[in-house]
Formats: sequence, C-alpha cells, structure tokens
Amino acid sequence: KALAVLGQPPQALLSIEDTANGLAASEAAGVGCVVTLSPASEAEPLSRFQNARAVLDGLGDGQRPVQVFSGPPCREGKVTLSYLKDLSANR
Repeated sequence: KALAVLGQPPQALLSIEDTANGLAASEAAGVGCVVTLSPASEAEPLSRFQNARAVLDGLGDGQRPVQVFSGPPCREGKVTLSYLKDLSANR
C-alpha cells in the first residue's frame, strides 16, 4: 500500500529497518534496506541481515562515528543523505 501511495517503483526506494522481520518485509516489497541494529536485533547473528544494503549500529548521534558491520563505509562516520542515495543506487 505504501508503494502505491508514494507512486514510486520499489527500486527507487530504500527502507530503514531494525529487525530481520523488517528486512524480510522490505525484500518482499522489492525495496532495498539499511538495517540499524537495535537492542532487539543486536544479539542476532549478522548473517540474518546478509541481504541488507548495509548493517549499521545506528544512524549516528554526533558523539561517535557510525559503526558499519556490512556495506560501504560512511564518509566522516556519519549517515548522510548522500550515503543513503548511494545505497539506493547500488542494486
């Protein structure tokens, strides 16, 4: 339903999820996904997120660089719009 409302093809979008279930839902919709680990998902094996464009420890808080577990590194240790656009383009 969200894809219809946005009026964009799934390939043009990128979701941000924090669980394997969220990643699976994005995959089912044909949308690329960035996973930001949460207390609920950080204990899960990273292999559960192997289809994500990137797996990060968060989106950044300005106090410390973002840790990238898989995917391309974040320039300057920050998740930026440019970083997300690059991930969206990498199909």
